[in-house]
Amino acid sequence: MRRTRPLAGGRFRFYIAVLLQLGTPAPALALLHESLAIDPAFEVVEPEELSRLVAAADAGGQSRLAVSLAEQFLRRFPRDRDRQANGLVAARLMCARLGREADAVALLDALLREAPEHALAPALQQARDAIVLPPPAPRR
Repeated sequence: MRRTRPLAGGRFRFYIAVLLQLGTPAPALALLHESLAIDPAFEVVEPEELSRLVAAADAGGQSRLAVSLAEQFLRRFPRDRDRQANGLVAARLMCARLGREADAVALLDALLREAPEHALAPALQQARDAIVLPPPAPRR
């Protein structure tokens, strides 16, 4: 019996890494889409590569993908140095493109609690302060 999925996933991970190293994020994103179509559980292994894909998806206007990748990053790499940066990208897109203001507020609040002295704390706080949540629904 052939085991194509693990081998294909390994090759895809390798080629995505190579494409990112070559500075060609658009083909890396295309390969990521193909990988996810074959195996929805596909994940990039290295946090640096995942951060680059978040940035590339954001720059390419792929907001849902960028948020999904950033959320995956936050879940998988809780102590990585890029945590606040990827969280900020996700929160910004949640508000600007996806109508997920409450999720963005919760994310920003969590990031600020985790690392109040982080270099990006002022940017996180500024983003948090800029979010206007809709008023709560009236009680009946």
